[in-house]
Amino acid sequence: MPSELAQQLEIAIVAAREAGGILLRHRRQHLEVMTKRDGSLVSQADLASEEAILELLRPRFPDYGLLTEERGTVRDAPDQPCWVVDPLDGTTNYVHGLPFFAVSIALRHHGNALLGVVYLPLLDELFTAVPGRPAQLNARPIRVSEARVLDQALLDVYLDRHGGQAKIGEGLKLLEFVITSCGGKFKNLGSTASILCYVAAGRLDGYLKNGAKIWDVAAGALVLEQAGGRFTDFAGGVWGSRDDTLAASNGLLHPHLLKGLK
Repeated sequence: MPSELAQQLEIAIVAAREAGGILLRHRRQHLEVMTKRDGSLVSQADLASEEAILELLRPRFPDYGLLTEERGTVRDAPDQPCWVVDPLDGTTNYVHGLPFFAVSIALRHHGNALLGVVYLPLLDELFTAVPGRPAQLNARPIRVSEARVLDQALLDVYLDRHGGQAKIGEGLKLLEFVITSCGGKFKNLGSTASILCYVAAGRLDGYLKNGAKIWDVAAGALVLEQAGGRFTDFAGGVWGSRDDTLAASNGLLHPHLLKGLK
């Protein structure tokens, strides 16, 4: 691994672990929870986690771009790599006392991921990936599952509630497809970055979501791809916008998923 990339990865890991520690400390306190314009939740834990990450990244990479979930574009640098940060993926789980939440940090350049780090602090699970190398969980290589047929697969389905009645109808059709194709076996774990990593580790066989943001997927998608999986929109194209549909799988199931999604 080039020394510059190794340094970037090391700092991203330090930042993710630091932010994870902050989330654990806030979890034991009374949380003030606010509702954002899109109806999603944000707490002071999200904000404290994000601030800790920025404090580590800003001085070390003064020319890099910065995009975060809570602040949007902190620094615009079109010709430089850009850090993409979700300081608390799975806020609804977090504020309800559920254990499935994560810190997600990616570094991207011209649309390509250079590294991805996803840390689940309560489980102490650290997923990392760089292009050309196997994805890792706590420094050990991981690989996607070998499930080949949908009726033997376990999928996660995350329905986006934003977008009005049309989005709800779309989500219900998606759910019907999964129920009929997978024998009723599906989960909704509620943290996109974590779910992508769980597909990467073979704990889930696939993941479908009818709307996602770049900070949700930037790190987890790289982990999945470096573990042998596939990540596209529902049409099988390159995932590109902040609101694209999302189909992730072990790769073997992907043709079946895309066929059903049509």
